[in-house]
Amino acid sequence: MNKKQSLRAMRRKAEREQRAEKQRKAAAILATRDLEERKRLLGKAMAEGEEKARNQAIEYSFRCIYAAVLLAGQEVYGFGHKRAWRLLKRVDEIVCTALSSEEVIQEVWDRMGLEINFREGIDRIREVEEA
Repeated sequence: MNKKQSLRAMRRKAEREQRAEKQRKAAAILATRDLEERKRLLGKAMAEGEEKARNQAIEYSFRCIYAAVLLAGQEVYGFGHKRAWRLLKRVDEIVCTALSSEEVIQEVWDRMGLEINFREGIDRIREVEEA
């Protein structure tokens, strides 16, 4: 079995285990005769599902943004593999160490004079002229 087949087999096993876990949770909810306990278990399962969906959406958004940063670096500045890797590592460091998005946005304003405002719609990033 080569590496690719091994990874596929591990993915399939993980998927089977996830399905089995979902079935166990559903069976536990349905097996409970007490209506209040059933409601509690169902609410807990729904909250877990919502959190998982939210985390997946955030991960997907970050993956898309990171990919867009790399493509822009390559298109605008001709970044190759090494520069793109260094750029993405630095972006990741900034994202992981920033206390808030507002802090990072303020830093862009202070250093570069660029205003980032996603509430605007079309002109999200603008050069702001000093008075």
